[in-house]
Amino acid sequence: MADEQSTEIKETDDDIGEAALVKQELSALVSDFRHLAKAEIEYLKVRAAYSGRLAKWISIYVVLALFGLLSALIGLVVGLLAITADSFGTVPATVIVVGTFLLFAVVSAFLARRYARKLTFDKAHEDD
Repeated sequence: MADEQSTEIKETDDDIGEAALVKQELSALVSDFRHLAKAEIEYLKVRAAYSGRLAKWISIYVVLALFGLLSALIGLVVGLLAITADSFGTVPATVIVVGTFLLFAVVSAFLARRYARKLTFDKAHEDD
């Protein structure tokens, strides 16, 4: 009977030791997960800051490019007005140049609308 009690005590001690070991390993796992989560958050913050700086410079350069493009278009319009004004007079030249650019804008808008309508998706592919 004494042998049985000592065996039970040893098993109980082993169970307590294993439980403590499992608790220690789980604690280490949770700690590692916290460190990983903090590192991921820091990485995402750095990445967002980097992307924000890039987006700022991209937007600045896009605005400058659009300004240059607009300036070139104004020069083109003024040049076309000067050329057509010699042949047709100032008012008809203005009507011809503005009408041509408006026609170009309307055709471009219709083409954009036609391509935008192709962005629809079939209902068969939607998730329910």
